Amino acid sequence: MDSKEINCEEKKSEINDLDSIFFALSDRKRRLILSFLLCEEMSITQISRKCAISMASTSKHIQVLIKANLVTQKPKGRNRICRVSLRNLSKAHVWLGSFGLLDLLDLSNLEGFLSKENLI
Repeated sequence: MDSKEINCEEKKSEINDLDSIFFALSDRKRRLILSFLLCEEMSITQISRKCAISMASTSKHIQVLIKANLVTQKPKGRNRICRVSLRNLSKAHVWLGSFGLLDLLDLSNLEGFLSKENLI
């Protein structure tokens, strides 16, 4: 396998990662969950209450976020605590930046925007 083939395989893997990231971010409830988890770690029960959705629905959304490597879980007693993992989100940031699109975005007031849109 030559270096071009290896590079092509790496790109395919990178695109698959981006697909799962953008799929996870495409749902409003999952974006809301991420917004809450940016502020603090939470259990599924806490997330369910804050988002006003069922535990089953919350668990499914969390599984999508875990698959996209946007959220991790750790056991704590009888609960599993969720936290944001920003490493994979940075892949999307870099990819968008490669198109020069991030120059147009002002992320300094992201929290204000999320509040205005009733997302946090």
